[in-house]
Amino acid sequence: MLDGTWGTPVADAPAPQQGETTLDTLKSWIGFAGAQTAGKRTEFERAQAARRLIANCEERDRAAIAKSKPKFLGIF
Repeated sequence: MLDGTWGTPVADAPAPQQGETTLDTLKSWIGFAGAQTAGKRTEFERAQAARRLIANCEERDRAAIAKSKPKFLGIF
């Protein structure tokens, strides 16, 4: 149900580097923040999908158990 990429953690963004100017350093920090946020979003989306998968499986199991319970005279 899950592809092979789910077993590997999402890598952190590379650390921002000191630039030649303050503006270059700021650009590096902005790039770092964007990349780190994208990685965290991927982790969050994986967690949401895993919770949905578990909830769907549990619902399917509950329905199968309810359907398989014996009934009195086949109707109750």
